[in-house]
Amino acid sequence: MPTFNVVQRLVALTPQYEIREGDTLSYVATGKVMTTTPKLALFGPEGESGKVLATMEGNFLQTTFNCFDTAGKTLCTLVFPALSLTKRFRLEVGEKVYSANGGVMGNVFSCKDAAGNSAFSVKRKQSFRDAFDLEVADDLDPHAGLLCSIAIYQHFNF
Repeated sequence: MPTFNVVQRLVALTPQYEIREGDTLSYVATGKVMTTTPKLALFGPEGESGKVLATMEGNFLQTTFNCFDTAGKTLCTLVFPALSLTKRFRLEVGEKVYSANGGVMGNVFSCKDAAGNSAFSVKRKQSFRDAFDLEVADDLDPHAGLLCSIAIYQHFNF
């Protein structure tokens, strides 16, 4: 299971996240502002000047987010309930369905299927900057896991 540390950049006009594996900057994710639907893009360590590795786009109500690879193929779909008293969501990867319930406070999300197999786990870190750790299972595309974790962070602001 690859482990990533995701940190939001402090001074930026758009949402930007630095993603590290250990001490090495591996990816940069950026979001779009002033759009009717949320959009995220994942780049290599060179940032927006480099190649797009994956994208994610949500619907107007921010209840459904679709993650796409560079060819436009859907990697996964992240679904949040329109109304909920707890922080929960569902992840659909092909035929597999995973779910997570972070409770009321929700600082840790473990996304698992009915058999208990994990797709990914997100845990907020206590720090001055907004940061969280992400563990992605080997059978989930790490690019999809990274964009899903950022969408979860933005949706719940945990």
